[in-house]
Amino acid sequence: MSRLALFFPALLVACSAGRDDAVSAPLGDASTDDGSLGDVSLDDGGSTLDVLLDEDGGGSPPTCKGLQCQQVKCPDGTTTTTITGTVFNPAKTDPLYNAVVYVPNAPVDAFKPGVTCEKCGVASGEPIVSALSGSDGKFRLENVPVGDNIPLVIQIGRWRRQVVIPKIEACTNNAVGPDLTRLPKNQKEGDIPLTAIVTSTYDPTECILRKIGIDDSEFTVNTGKGRIHIYHGNGETLGASTPAGAALWGDLATLKKYDLVAFPCSSVATDAPSKQNVVNYADAGGRVFATDLSYPWVDASAPTPWNGAATWGSGRPRTRSRSTPRSPRGRRSPSGCRRSARRRPSGRSTSPARSRARRACSARRSAGSATAPRCSTSRSTHRSASRPNRNAGASSTRASTSRRAAARARSRRAAPRRR
Repeated sequence: MSRLALFFPALLVACSAGRDDAVSAPLGDASTDDGSLGDVSLDDGGSTLDVLLDEDGGGSPPTCKGLQCQQVKCPDGTTTTTITGTVFNPAKTDPLYNAVVYVPNAPVDAFKPGVTCEKCGVASGEPIVSALSGSDGKFRLENVPVGDNIPLVIQIGRWRRQVVIPKIEACTNNAVGPDLTRLPKNQKEGDIPLTAIVTSTYDPTECILRKIGIDDSEFTVNTGKGRIHIYHGNGETLGASTPAGAALWGDLATLKKYDLVAFPCSSVATDAPSKQNVVNYADAGGRVFATDLSYPWVDASAPTPWNGAATWGSGRPRTRSRSTPRSPRGRRSPSGCRRSARRRPSGRSTSPARSRARRACSARRSAGSATAPRCSTSRSTHRSASRPNRNAGASSTRASTSRRAAARARSRRAAPRRR
């Protein structure tokens, strides 16, 4: 069964900006094409900062605020001060695209708790330069402020980390390592979306979050202080105090406390009011993640409009053609030769009988015979290759029998019998 994700592009990315929705901030100096200075509007989605600059090209310095006063113009007119790096997950194993990276010029606001229908790409702190990471996670900030202790913010939705770069050199590239450009592992390092997971024995989603680098201290029950709350489905628990999944989807107020809820395989409500709660939660801006056997969230039994999300088949099993090759171990291959279900131990000699059988199978495969009889090279079939047969000739003797023993046996059979 194919996986199904609803209203949620990825576990790590609660909400990411498209390149057209990037934070509005200048990515160069404030000069116009003719060398004069004009007005610069910095719009971070919530506040607007108008910087009035001198337009007559006279000797009076332009009006600036905070870190704007540390932006410099390089002597050659083409070089600029840049910051480059790569955005990673907390474990520094996977690069992340569409992360907003910016230098703020004011304190960064805290996120308001609870579900909200936020606009992607909105960043607080009056950014003065910004960029989006590419498909390889790399980013480049231009015309960054010069000096010591320059702040930098890395954000994807409600994942956010604020760091300080010790020193920025003017008119050159300042590369920043992954220790500063990864997302936070815990609340001490930054913001992590408040997430609820109803556990599944088939898809242990909580393990994915641990693998991307979130500290174990962030996994708690709903009354704990962690950012990942565990509810019991048919998977793991955090002890007897772990609440059931019904405690989550059965109460809309509880759902609205979370930025994201995850319903992995078979974590699904069976009653209509609970399903409606999840629809209302998503309509309010919440993110829902569901996989595999959690498809009843969007099948015909789901509330409108989710019940029209897909056209479902009859559920009849897929038939297999007789000509379809079967799996190789212990079953017939397309040539008709049965492959051994047990491998021969390394270093053990192959009997002549087994070798002849293998050569015969190889010849039929080369000839492409579709009607080749089933044959076997397994030890169970060729008993004569592994066990002596007293009623047969010397050719049926164990392959490891010495030539001298075989000669004696032939001599005894050739001698005339006494009357």
